[in-house]
Parts: sequence; structure tokens; C-alpha cells
Amino acid sequence: MLLETEIGESRVVMSPADAQELGASFESRVKVMSLDGRGAIALLSLSGSEEFIKKGQIGIFQDVARLLGVEDGSIVQVDLAKPTKSSATIKKKTMGTKLSKEEIYSLVRDIYEGVVSKVELAAFVTALQFHGADMDEVEFLTRAMAEVGTMLDFGDALIVDKHGIGGVPGTSKDALLIVPIVAAAGLMIPKTSTRAILSPSGTVDTMEVLAPVDLSSDEIIEITRRIGGVITWTRSANLSPVDAILIERVEHPLSMDPEPLIYASIMSKKYAAGVKRMVLDIPTGPESKVESIKEARKMARNMITLGDRLGIRVEAAISYGGQPVGEFIGPALEAREAL
Repeated sequence: MLLETEIGESRVVMSPADAQELGASFESRVKVMSLDGRGAIALLSLSGSEEFIKKGQIGIFQDVARLLGVEDGSIVQVDLAKPTKSSATIKKKTMGTKLSKEEIYSLVRDIYEGVVSKVELAAFVTALQFHGADMDEVEFLTRAMAEVGTMLDFGDALIVDKHGIGGVPGTSKDALLIVPIVAAAGLMIPKTSTRAILSPSGTVDTMEVLAPVDLSSDEIIEITRRIGGVITWTRSANLSPVDAILIERVEHPLSMDPEPLIYASIMSKKYAAGVKRMVLDIPTGPESKVESIKEARKMARNMITLGDRLGIRVEAAISYGGQPVGEFIGPALEAREAL
């Protein structure tokens, strides 16, 4: 049965009876093969009703159907899939062991292809929260997150950016002031950002009140070349797509933002956008992501080091983050305040 929905991950649905015969359970990985030999690894969900998915049927979401080239009524073969290397990689990280470049690239690819379950994603993010990661791991994670998606090519143009680590209500409005000023000065600033993680509004949430932010990579390049700057959502252009997956499925629901992922999240988007010069704002104060000057200086040093490894010159500024910025909080009110 073809399910007319895209869910952003590789997943199929079976009846509990068929799953039991297969030796599978919820979130098991299964290998689905079409008659012409095309295959896909998918996570398994179980149908709660025989009226939805009958015994002998399998529900295939659009994401998987495209890979298999199947239609409603097509015949497929389903088997248990072998454990992925990513499962072992995540378990290794939960023990506090350093990961290799190959392990990180393979894990990021599996996350992008939707074959890493939400439970495993949560375990990986939690492992980074409690065990951290060294600079080699952060660099590999940053490069892998960028390279699995779209890489913008502005040729020899000098691309600049300003980025804040967030966590303080009201900071999303500053990009609406900075991007036009920088562009008017003759520099090129394609401002790519995600939606809010810990704040009431992210940069793209605020910008979306005024204009569309779901631009393609070609549109970002064309607008930036034509007027000097743009504010856009990274996900619509497939920039660092794994970052969006981690935010939506783990970081936002758990209100968790591990330091290694802060580095990789920010710098993977800048690396993918072709940024060569960047100013980083680190709000510091009670209840913010960074509560002490000592922590802020450590983060600044690490971001500068990571930038050097990626070919991005980073200048860091430590600002006061002990209270909200401006008078208004939330997308519409912050957009109005920026204007």
C-alpha cells in the first residue's frame, strides 16, 4: 500500500502479525526489495489496525517508494536488515570513545538517509552532551554534515556572515538589521539559519513574517549576487540537512543543545554556504546557553580553531545575555521591532 505522505525518513508500516513472523519489532530495520532489484533500508512501524494495514500488506511512505520505484499494489520482498555500522558507532560514543572520520561520515550519511531511529539519535545527542567531542571529531562532523547536502558555489567571491549562538529571547531580530547594512556596504552575505531551538523565535521565524524563507540553492545564489544579501532557511536549500533532522527530532523536543553540536551546527551551515569571514556573537549570562565569561572564551577559542580548519576566519564577540534583547519577543513582534 502506497502511503501518500512524506515524513522525511525511511520508514514502512506492517501488521504486528507479519512483523512477528519476520522476527521484527517497532523501530527494527528492514530491507525492502522491489521486483526489479532495487532496495531500501527502512525503519519499521506497526499498524494499530488490520483495517489500515492488513496481514500480507506493507505500507510504504513516499520517501521509500521513490527509492524503490514502486506504486500502489506493487509486490515487494521484506527481510530483516543487518545491523548498521551506525548502531555500533552510537554505542561507542555513549561509552565516551573517540570516533574516527569514517565512523562519523557513515553515521551522518545514515542519519540523512533516514535509517537511524529517533531513539538512536537521542542516544547520540545525549552522548555528545555528557561525553563531549574533541576538535577532530567536531571537524569531521561539521564537514560531513555540510557535504552530505548542497554546497553553495559563489566562485571567488568573498562571502561574509554574522551568527549568534542564540539561547536569548529577542536576538533573532538583529539579522534583519545587519544583513541589509552589510549588503549596502558592498559585501555578499547569504544569511542561512535554522528555526528556533531554545528561543521563542529564530532568525528565519522572524524573517518569515515579512517574506518567504524557503529558497532553493539557486535562488540564494541569484539573490545574493543581485542585491548582496538574503535571509533564508537552511533546510529549503538542503544546506546541512542533518542539522535540521537533529534539531527537529531531538534537540528541540529535549531542549538539549550539546556544545559539539553547537559548533558543528553553526559551522556546517557556514561551510556549506561558502562563507570565508564570520563574526560570531556569544551571548553570556544567567539562563543563557553560556553562563560565564570563562565558558564564553573557551567557546570563542574553539570556534576560531574550527574555523581555521575549515578555511573560515572567525572573529568572536562576547555580549551580555542575561536578559532578553529589545522590548518584544516572538516572530511577529520582533519583526515589527526590527522595522
